[in-house]
Amino acid sequence: MALEDRDVTGGQLWSKAAHWLFSTLNITKTNCGAPIRNKSNVYSHTATAFSVLAAVFIIQRFAYKIYAKLAICLDDWFALLTMIVAVPGAIINARYVPDNGLGRDIWTLTPEQITTFLKLFYFQELIYVAEVSILKLSFLFFYQRIFPGTTIRWLLLGTIAFNILVGAIFLLVCIFQCRPIKYFWEQWDQEHRGSCLNINAIGWSSAIISIAFDIWMLALPLWQIKSLRLDWKKKVGVGLMFGTGAFITVVSILRLRSLLAFRSDSMNPTWEFFEVGLWSAVEICVGVVCACLPSLRLLLVHIFPKQFGTVGSRPRHPSEGEEGCDTDEFPAYPVKGIEEDDGFRLVVNRHLGGIKPGGKS
Repeated sequence: MALEDRDVTGGQLWSKAAHWLFSTLNITKTNCGAPIRNKSNVYSHTATAFSVLAAVFIIQRFAYKIYAKLAICLDDWFALLTMIVAVPGAIINARYVPDNGLGRDIWTLTPEQITTFLKLFYFQELIYVAEVSILKLSFLFFYQRIFPGTTIRWLLLGTIAFNILVGAIFLLVCIFQCRPIKYFWEQWDQEHRGSCLNINAIGWSSAIISIAFDIWMLALPLWQIKSLRLDWKKKVGVGLMFGTGAFITVVSILRLRSLLAFRSDSMNPTWEFFEVGLWSAVEICVGVVCACLPSLRLLLVHIFPKQFGTVGSRPRHPSEGEEGCDTDEFPAYPVKGIEEDDGFRLVVNRHLGGIKPGGKS
């Protein structure tokens, strides 16, 4: 049976080995004049600010659609679901993670704080994996709604299925990465028995697959735009709208860089996990903002039609009545290789700022 000692101040069972190690580190650092490092406020303030920004964009997205009597579609619901799943994570980021040691040296913490930090680490990992998969579904259903071609629709359906499968696999792997599960937050004191998968391998593989997925999702709409018979200025304008997803990829790469620097066997995880945690929080919020940018454009077109409108677009008034997710009443841009007698045309939807099928003129 493991030798244990009772910590008088915290009332927690405290391993003699861990107690000796961290006490020695604390004394050594103090005697050597090492500064007391604490970046917890930076983390909580940054994560909170980005969470509020993402929430504002979600509110704007739904408020405008309700005001303009536009149909709320699958991409809208998955964007909202991403934000709902993110709420517990935002609360943890704002209050509980900083209070329990993130951004501080582990030898300055109590045993209770270390255990609580690792519990929060575990649950934040599950929330993050779910958020990434759900957010990608919002983008994919948006593309599916506005691109009419048979090939692109099959590609999107396959991408959606693959995203769900990968998300489910990584979620299950993260849930059961340790046996027993609680060993994830108990193993730090080296006095409990159990086994865990390599957390670095899980994190790296998840991040790399996610980045590759982002690049693929960026290539799909750009491939479709290339087929449009538009002058280069209009192509650039439409491309920039879809290219906002590149911001997510950039943040994901920055997160991967911090993951590569973090080691699962780190002696100071509460300090060294700071960048990984921060970029994870920022990545999801930036993704939600990017997913809502087309709806922001609709609002800007409504308020400033001359400045933000395009050829064939006009602001919509609520009196025009509700519009479904698949309407086809808008002016068309011809597609190379597709003739009018094919019974097909590609249109620019003035409300979604995107491209969708329409009937023959």
